[in-house]
Amino acid sequence: MWALCNACAAANPLQVWRITEARGMEAIVEMLGAAEVQLKVRMLQALHTILSCGDSEEEENKLAEYLDSLGGLSKISDLQYDKNEEVYKNAVAILKDFYVIEEAT
Repeated sequence: MWALCNACAAANPLQVWRITEARGMEAIVEMLGAAEVQLKVRMLQALHTILSCGDSEEEENKLAEYLDSLGGLSKISDLQYDKNEEVYKNAVAILKDFYVIEEAT
């Protein structure tokens, strides 16, 4: 998992798309809830990098939609309540940067 996350961090956008096509995002989402803290932080950083490659002002972020379809959005939402500050910060960054979050009134 460390190698996959490191590959995402060093990848250019085309390589990130290839990693996603090879089910890399699925693997990260599957492990997200069970990982130790430092790996969890690294996986959230990798997901942020992946989602950045799908971000475009002209259209919807297909990678963000895909992450949601994998159940990743709900896992990331849960991680914003993690005890670890780094996990919290990285989860919130993904939610703020790539999703419309409705404020509770």
